Amino acid sequence: MNFLNADVANAVNPYLTDVGVGLVFGLGYYLIKYLYGDNQNSKDKKTNTDSLGKSLIQWENLKSVEDFNHLIKVNEADAKMNPFEVLDKINKMQLTPDINTFNNLLNACFASGNYESADKLIEEMFDFASPIQPDLSTFNIRLKGVSCRLDSAVTSELKDELIAIMDKIMEELVKSSIKPNDISINTMLDILIKAGKIKRAWELFDSMLEKYEIEPDKYSYSTIIKALRYELDESKLERAFGIIEYLKNKKCSNNDEIIFNCLIDVCIKLNLIDKADKVFREMKEIGIAPSKITYAIMIKGYGQVYQLDKAFQIFEEMKSQNIPANEIIYGCLLNACVRCSKIDKVTEVYEEMKKLQLDMNIVLYTTLIKAYTKVKNITSALSVYEEMLNDKAVSPNIVTHNAMLDCCVECNEIGKMSEIYDNIKTRAINEENQPQPDLITYSTVIKGYARAKDMEKVFNIYHFLTTSENNFQLDEVIYNSILDGCAKTSNLERALLVYGEMVKKEVKRSNVTYSILVKLYANSKMEDQALKILEEMVEKNIKPGIIVYTCLIQTCLRSKRFERAISLFENLKSDGLKPDHVLYNTIVNGCLFNQKWDMACKYTLESFVMNVKMAYDIYRNVLEKLTYNYCSLRTNQKCEYATKILKELKLRGINVEDETYEKVARMIYKNQGVKIESNVHHQSDNQSGNYYGNGKKYNSGYNQYPDSNKRDLNKDQLKFQRKNNK
Repeated sequence: MNFLNADVANAVNPYLTDVGVGLVFGLGYYLIKYLYGDNQNSKDKKTNTDSLGKSLIQWENLKSVEDFNHLIKVNEADAKMNPFEVLDKINKMQLTPDINTFNNLLNACFASGNYESADKLIEEMFDFASPIQPDLSTFNIRLKGVSCRLDSAVTSELKDELIAIMDKIMEELVKSSIKPNDISINTMLDILIKAGKIKRAWELFDSMLEKYEIEPDKYSYSTIIKALRYELDESKLERAFGIIEYLKNKKCSNNDEIIFNCLIDVCIKLNLIDKADKVFREMKEIGIAPSKITYAIMIKGYGQVYQLDKAFQIFEEMKSQNIPANEIIYGCLLNACVRCSKIDKVTEVYEEMKKLQLDMNIVLYTTLIKAYTKVKNITSALSVYEEMLNDKAVSPNIVTHNAMLDCCVECNEIGKMSEIYDNIKTRAINEENQPQPDLITYSTVIKGYARAKDMEKVFNIYHFLTTSENNFQLDEVIYNSILDGCAKTSNLERALLVYGEMVKKEVKRSNVTYSILVKLYANSKMEDQALKILEEMVEKNIKPGIIVYTCLIQTCLRSKRFERAISLFENLKSDGLKPDHVLYNTIVNGCLFNQKWDMACKYTLESFVMNVKMAYDIYRNVLEKLTYNYCSLRTNQKCEYATKILKELKLRGINVEDETYEKVARMIYKNQGVKIESNVHHQSDNQSGNYYGNGKKYNSGYNQYPDSNKRDLNKDQLKFQRKNNK
């Protein structure tokens, strides 16, 4: 049975060993050993070979088949072990190999990647003249071999071939009247998931008990959780939760912590932090102690949903359990702080790390630089960058250099960007093992020079990239940066040449690309060409986004095509897009400029419904335009619109200037035959709508307007008196 247990471990090991890698905030630089320690098993075992690569396995002193079986198993990863030479040695000693001998040799072939020998050995084992009879372990090891081969399978055709082999193995198993066991089914689950056959994997998982009379065990659950990682499906998550009930009724081991980590990670990927927290609590309730990786995943999860306080609570809980935080944990905490834009907390965590004298690494340095980039604090970012360059324990990579370049661009420190860029190139040329500039490096620098309108340097880099022997595959980001620089410098001719290359090389074009083209044409007074961009997007089945619509609407308004602008605005909403504050500012301002008073008011009120806050000047302009004589709306309409707008502003806590208030108030009460005197003390009866001036009570007539059951004007600054109608 020991062999079968090894088979179980091997069947699920490819999944369990990859659980921790890359889990921590997706930076991909850490190995699982940092979290679990050096005791974590490695897939790579030492081979017993000499300096020439010849096997050093000592076969001479073996006395029995059992001795051979043990030595084969111990050296299963030795690629130099030839199964047929071993069988020949056994025969020469006049011993008879048994089924365990063949099974161990077959397992060794798969473990060492010797698939050719494995196929030949299978042929011999299943030959009618074979001295042995294949058993259940034989079939399970063959299934394991399919799983191993899938690790290197790239094409869908090869994966389909391996699935066909799996099906054939199961057919042979049934024909031999051998009943599959949990190892068989779990290995099949692993194969199906690796091959991307997620639907079949779930069907197999759901039919285990009914079809094979096998209850799912912790390995079944572990493997099906892997399916959720490849194809996130909240509706199937509850079934994977069955592992918790399973483990509650079984004796748990420390290894089960890995399974819980998988489940928590899936919950976080599905953005279900409450479920992740539930799993975390149940894990502790059934006696499984969370490890550093568990705490790291939870900190990552709370940072992902912007619950920084919870992330710090988990951090403090970990310390209370006497689990020392390492650089990985602090990295998760730093990343959570950055995501939540709490840069003061970033500095606090960083200072704590220095106090504990924790080793810094390249990811932590990069995270810190990105944090200071977010608040445009180039001084602190440069301080971290210089510290990294002087840290002899750290080898800078191009990712960190790129982060610093991006910080310079975002802080508009183009001179500093150029200096760092030159240093990177110089070191790459003159010093060994220095990181080489990559496409992101050039893309970032191009963006910086384009912002500074230094198009000569932009096109120098562009020429280098297009003629370099490195065959750089320029992406949309680089082309967009160049086109944007051309737009800023009104260089339509060069922009069209670059865009032509972009089309020729079939580089993906997005809404950003098309919005830049609209700007280019609009700046060149080519409004018709700008409007044709929309037609091109429709032809290519690219749904225009807010940016494109905004650029086109602004273009139409500048070219006095008001009706076309309104049509585009309505199309945008029909397409299911929600106008933002920039677009509402643009459209309402355009309505005012074109004296479309009714539309200006309607779109202003619509912005309140859409919960979009426009610029204060727009609200003020709309209200004040309503008070002017040249506003052609009927007076009652003016008063009604003004009343509604003032009410909405008040509900949102947006204060309107006294002067604007007074202009609107005069208009409203003049319409009702009320004379207004400024700066006279008054009192009000809020419920009745009656106001007092000079000891007399008047009805303002204000309540006749819809949605104005309460007075919305500033009652501490106005006094109302009855106007003499004579």
